[in-house]
Amino acid sequence: MKHILRVCIFFVCFCLKNTGLVADTLPQIVIRNNTENLSILSQTQVFYVSSKEKAISFEQISSMAYDARFVAFNKEKLLFKDNDIVWLRFSIENKSESAHWLVDLGTQYDSAAIFFMDKAQNLHTYTDGSMLFKSQKVKYYGFFSYLPLELPVNSSQTYYLRLEIYKATTLQNKGTLRSTNNVVIQNEKTVAEDYEQRKYFVSAFAAIYVIMAFYTFVLFLHFRDKSYLFFALMLFSSGLVTIFPLDILNGFLGFNKVQESYFYFTIIVLPWFFLLFFTRYYLQLSIYAPFWDKIVWGIIGLIGMYYTLAIVFNVWIIILTIIISALVILIVLITSIIVSAKGFRPARYFLLANIFYLIGRLLGMLAIFYVINSKFLMLNASSIGGIIQIFLFSVGLLYRLEIMRQELAKEKEEKQRMIESEKERLEKEVQARTTEIEMQRRTLKQKNEELLANEEELRQNMEELETNQEVIKKQRDTLEKAFEELEIKNIRITDSIRYAKRIQSAILPDENIFHAYFQEHFVIFKPKDVVSGDFYWFEELGDLKFFAVVDCTGHGVPGAFMSMIGHTLLNEIINNKHIYEPNLILEQLHTSIVETLNQQQNTHLQDGMDIALCCIKQQDERDFSIKFSGAKMPLSYFSNAELVEIEGDKTSIGQGNAMLSFQQYEFVLQKGDTIYMKTDGTKDIISPKKIRFGSSRIREMLQKSAYLPLQTQKEIILSQIDEFQGNAEQRDDILIVGVKL
Repeated sequence: MKHILRVCIFFVCFCLKNTGLVADTLPQIVIRNNTENLSILSQTQVFYVSSKEKAISFEQISSMAYDARFVAFNKEKLLFKDNDIVWLRFSIENKSESAHWLVDLGTQYDSAAIFFMDKAQNLHTYTDGSMLFKSQKVKYYGFFSYLPLELPVNSSQTYYLRLEIYKATTLQNKGTLRSTNNVVIQNEKTVAEDYEQRKYFVSAFAAIYVIMAFYTFVLFLHFRDKSYLFFALMLFSSGLVTIFPLDILNGFLGFNKVQESYFYFTIIVLPWFFLLFFTRYYLQLSIYAPFWDKIVWGIIGLIGMYYTLAIVFNVWIIILTIIISALVILIVLITSIIVSAKGFRPARYFLLANIFYLIGRLLGMLAIFYVINSKFLMLNASSIGGIIQIFLFSVGLLYRLEIMRQELAKEKEEKQRMIESEKERLEKEVQARTTEIEMQRRTLKQKNEELLANEEELRQNMEELETNQEVIKKQRDTLEKAFEELEIKNIRITDSIRYAKRIQSAILPDENIFHAYFQEHFVIFKPKDVVSGDFYWFEELGDLKFFAVVDCTGHGVPGAFMSMIGHTLLNEIINNKHIYEPNLILEQLHTSIVETLNQQQNTHLQDGMDIALCCIKQQDERDFSIKFSGAKMPLSYFSNAELVEIEGDKTSIGQGNAMLSFQQYEFVLQKGDTIYMKTDGTKDIISPKKIRFGSSRIREMLQKSAYLPLQTQKEIILSQIDEFQGNAEQRDDILIVGVKL
C-alpha cells in the first residue's frame, strides 16, 4: 500500500511539473523599463543546488529527481570549495520594452553556462569562461564577455545557471562571493553605450601616449640622447597596449579571440622591454650602479627568451608575463633607490613616477578582485597611474637635461678660467718685454689718445644725434600706424555691436504680438550700451500666454550673450520640454544655466539672471487667471484702484547656486487691469547729485499714472526719468513693460 501511495504522489508531482504548476511556486524577477543593473543574488527569488558531480546535465538538473535539492538562496551559505559547482535557478518576467538583456558574472567564476527552454521546447545554451583561450559562445564588448538572455517583451522564462570555480580560497577570504553584485542583469543597450564611452576614454589615454611619444622622439632627434629614444618607444608601445583591449585593431589585424589573447600578452611586455633600456640610460647605471646594470641586461635577455617561447612555442605566456612584470618593477624600483641615494638628483623623479604607477596598478588589481568595489578603478586605475608616471618621467628628463647643461656650463666656465689665466700670464710677460718701448712712446701715445678721444667723442655725438632722429621718426610712424589700426578696429567693433543689436532686436517680441493679445501696452527699453543684458519675452501655447522680463548679469556685449542664452533656454523649456508652471520653468532655467555655463566646475563663471515670469489664462470674457514666479524681480498689478506688488524669491537664476525651488503665486485679475514688470536698472538711475531713483519713487510714479492710457503713462515715466537723471551717466540697462488685460 505504501509503494502504491508513493507512486501516486510521484505521478501527481510529475503532472504538476509538466503542467507548469510547480514552476509557479518559483518567484519571478521582474525587469522594467527603468531597470539598468539588476543583481540576482541580492534577491530572495533565486534558488541554488551544490554538487561535486561535474557530469550532471541540464536534463538531469531540471528533472523532478533534482527539484528537491533546490533551496532558497542564502548568500551566507553560498561558499565555494575548490573545483565546486553551483546551479542557480531563477525565473524572469520581462515587463520592459527591450528584449535584449545580458548576464554579467564579473570575474569571480572560472566558467559559467546558462540553459533555458523556449516555448517550442528547444534547449538554448550559452557558455562563458574567464580562463584564457577557452572557447566561448557569448557576446563580447572589448575583452568583457556577457551571457545573453533571449527574453521577448511581456514574457517570462525560467533559467538555469551553472557556475564553476577552480580555486575559491582567495575569493572567499576577500568576501567577494558574498557581495550583492556577483550576478547582474544589464540592458544590452546600456552595456553597448558604456562600451562606446569606454572607447573614447581609453582612446584619450592612448592619444596622450602617442602624442608624448612623437614629442619625445622629436626631442631625441634634437638632443641625440638615447633616453629620449627608448622613452618614446615605451610610450608608443604603452599606447598600443592601452587601446588593444577595445577591439579597435581587431578588424585590421583579423585575429580571433584566441589569437587576440596571444597577441595581447605578447605586446604587453614591450613597454617593460623599453622601460629597462630607458632605465639604463636615464639613471646612467653603467656609472652609478654597474652591478645592477648587468642585472638589467639579464632581464632584457629573459624578455628575449619570453618572445621565443611566446611566438615560437606559445607556452607559459601568462606565467612569464606576470614574472617579467614583477621583475621589471622590482628592478626599476631598486635601481632608482640606489642611484637616488648616491646623489643623482633626477633619480628622485624616476622613483616617484614608478611609485605612482605601482599605486595605480595596485588600485586596479584591488578593484579586479572586488576588494574595492569600483569599476572605474578596475578599468582606468592602471592607465591613470601610467599617465602620472609618464608626466613625472618627462619632468625628470627635463630636470636631467638641465643638470647636464649646468655641468657643461661649469666645464666651459672652468676652461674659460684657465684660458683667462694663461692669457693673463702671457700679457704680463709681453708687458715686461715691451715696458722699455712703451716708456719711449708714452708721450706720443698720449697725444694720439687725446686726438682719438676727441674724434671719438665727436663721432659718438653725431651717431647719437642720427640715432635719435631715426628713433623719433620710427616712433612717429609707429604711432600713426597704430592709430590707423585702432580706428579700423574701432569701426569693425562698432559695426559688429550694431549688427548684434539688430540680432538682439529680432528676438524681442514684435509690436503686433502685444496689439493682438492685450488692449494696451507700453515698453520702455533703454540699454546702457548699444546691446543690452535686459530683454522681454512672450510665448503663446494654446490658451496659455507666457510673459517674462529678464535682467541678465552685466550689460553691453556680455549681457547680450546672456540674454541670448536665456531667450533660447526659455523657448526650449516651454516648447521642447513642455513645462508650463512658472515655478518649475524657473527651476529648469536655473538647472540649464548651471549646466550650460558649467558653473559646478568653473567656479569663476558665476553669471546668471533675475526674472519675473507670469502665465496668463483667460477664464471667461471678464476674468484672467494669473500664475507668477520671480527670481529677485517683482510683479506689480493695478486692480480695483490699488497697485499691488508681489516680490518673488530672493535668489537669482544661475550664479553657481545649488538646486533651487521657487514659490508660485496664483491670483485672478479682471479685464482692464494692468500688469507691470521692470528690471533693477530703473531704481539704480542716479541724479547729477548721486541720488538714486529708488523703488519707492517708481511705485509712487506708477500709482499716480495707473488711471491713464498706457501710452500716456509711458510718456510720463520717460519724462520723469529724463528730468531726474539730467546729464548724469546711465548706470545700467532700463526695461519697464506694462500690459492691460
